[in-house]
Amino acid sequence: MCAGRIREDKGQEILVKASIDLLKNNKNWALAIVGKVDDFEFLKVLQDLIVRNSISTQVYFIDETLDIVSYYQASKIVVVPSFTEGFSLVCAEAMACGKTVIATKNVGIHSQIIQNRHSGYLFDVGNSQELASILKDLITTKLPYVGINAESEINNNWSSKIEAKALYNLYRELL
Repeated sequence: MCAGRIREDKGQEILVKASIDLLKNNKNWALAIVGKVDDFEFLKVLQDLIVRNSISTQVYFIDETLDIVSYYQASKIVVVPSFTEGFSLVCAEAMACGKTVIATKNVGIHSQIIQNRHSGYLFDVGNSQELASILKDLITTKLPYVGINAESEINNNWSSKIEAKALYNLYRELL
């Protein structure tokens, strides 16, 4: 699964390219791309790539939803292939749902929130081959699913309670 606005800087094209051979060779796997379309020309590029590679029966576009947690829960892997991010709420939400997350290295907070190969997996921005390799190794269980570690990382270091306490302490210091 991949969640976020459908536009080039969110990296969905990298994910589709990385998924082509994996989907062709694993007919019981699918890719869900969840989000509002910001760039219809880019959506057409994605759709053409999917059709050209005969994986259209395994790739689903789902419009932006308030029930995003259900999609995280139904997924085994969440990929955040963005070229640019702020905080990266998708990454934190998916980890909080106990999902194995693969995200771009040094984008937004990905490299701070994910301990590579422990609480998720990181790959170089734009590198579809590296992403494909991580996906393949997860699918074939050469790499472990680390959703339990991801959920612990969020609960122990990034929860709203921890953030509120830090903000409270900061205000106390300023007074």
